[in-house]
Amino acid sequence: MFPRRLTPILLRCNTASRETMDIKEALLARKSIRAYRKDNVSRSVIEEILTFATRAPSSLNSQPWEFVVVSGKVLDDIRDRNEMMLLGGEPPRPDFPLKRLKGIYRERQVAVFTELCRLGGFDSNDKQTIAYLRRRSYRFFEAPVAIIICADASLGSVRSNFDLGLVSQDICLAALEYGLGTCLCLEAVSYPQTISEIAAVPPSKKICVAIALGYPETEHPANLLRSQREPLENITRWCGFEGEV
Repeated sequence: MFPRRLTPILLRCNTASRETMDIKEALLARKSIRAYRKDNVSRSVIEEILTFATRAPSSLNSQPWEFVVVSGKVLDDIRDRNEMMLLGGEPPRPDFPLKRLKGIYRERQVAVFTELCRLGGFDSNDKQTIAYLRRRSYRFFEAPVAIIICADASLGSVRSNFDLGLVSQDICLAALEYGLGTCLCLEAVSYPQTISEIAAVPPSKKICVAIALGYPETEHPANLLRSQREPLENITRWCGFEGEV
């Protein structure tokens, strides 16, 4: 059975009604939240969010996602160990390594970091600022909850990563229904062995990404950031639409 709160929404999705939904509003409202209130998020709310999110499509209905939801002392222990390893110079060994961005992709990364620093009154070229903001990322931005998303090691990374991205988006959108903010945290899973040890993740599971979850500290400068998007005409080719206005 679906949670009672979600049932009307799911039923509405299964009808042929043209009733207006809030999907576009949610897509426009979602943004990365990098500062959270200390308020706890109840397990029942997280269960509803995950139930909703797992309606995400997946390749061949494989549904490769598995979740480890951490809070309290367990999350604090992961935070502290992450920071200790980062400050100790331990090389990151993520289960899904990322290539360094180049060209326009690197320019977009720098632009959002520069704006984040401007809002917070930081110098984006200052090494201490860079180190401080990086530590916050490794600490899940001090969110009260982190949803760690895993996939079985037997699955191919390209296929499973695409599907895990879909369910991650659903989590971020569903969280808005409850007044919650989210932020995808890739750096926070740079030491998967730490998470596996503290949260008892079996070695047969590979950790892809974590999502910080909590109630936003709305007035925090970091949460005033709204990253820009490339104009559609710069990233889209239209084929077969000749003659349309």
